[in-house]
Amino acid sequence: MTSAESLPPQTLADIFTEDTCIERQKWHRTVPMKVLTIGVGRTGTASFRAALERLGYVDTYHMMSASVENPSDCLMW
Repeated sequence: MTSAESLPPQTLADIFTEDTCIERQKWHRTVPMKVLTIGVGRTGTASFRAALERLGYVDTYHMMSASVENPSDCLMW
């Protein structure tokens, strides 16, 4: 049986999602940005992202992308 003491420590993001570990600091944009929407936290930005994805904008970026899906992005922001 495995105990918690024998497992390597994980950050909060690793517990809830699979960290993509993508290094974006060296990337260059190949497709021009078409839409930029800016909102303050807790004002419906996640709902707005979900709505954009339903409309076909699949490459949306939300701060959840930085904080949970790819924590290394926080260094860029």
